[in-house]
Amino acid sequence: MKTIKTVNSIHCLTQVIRCEKKLVYVRRTRPLLIALTLLLGTLCMASAEKFIDVELSDPSGKKHKLSEYVGHGKPVLLDFWASWCMPCRREMPEMVELYATYKGKFEIVGISLDRSVDAWQKAIADLHITWPQLSDLKLWNNEAAVLYKVRSIPHFILVGADGTILAAGIHGEKLRAKIAEALKQPVVPKE
Repeated sequence: MKTIKTVNSIHCLTQVIRCEKKLVYVRRTRPLLIALTLLLGTLCMASAEKFIDVELSDPSGKKHKLSEYVGHGKPVLLDFWASWCMPCRREMPEMVELYATYKGKFEIVGISLDRSVDAWQKAIADLHITWPQLSDLKLWNNEAAVLYKVRSIPHFILVGADGTILAAGIHGEKLRAKIAEALKQPVVPKE
């Protein structure tokens, strides 16, 4: 069985799979979407690899390299998201809380898979995002998303203080636990 193409939108996730020379279309259900997200997330980047540097723009158009944030003695959470992604928007209040809890001890860098700078900027303001944001406004062809093999969003990659990837594709309590482990602190429970 070989996956040929994945089309992801707010309304549907369809996988086109070649199976014994036939095309099979799998339409999403919530459990299937969750299972695929977890599976794809764990297959995207292996732990213990060094981070890959990439240059993207902030919302004002200024270029930044990922290495400006990663590998400087603090863990960094790469948050792949988009303004049009409803699951991403639902996760943001938790990210805002997480950032406030550990501010100064770790960094979050948002990597947007948006196409419109206006929609991206509006979402940043609406969701009260205060950490660095980067994008090249190329949707799924975003250079960082391609290099990090991101297949679904929201997608998180935790990079250690030395620039080594500690975890990819984790969410919720597992993400909180991994951040606490990286900081060598007890897990702060979600409020």
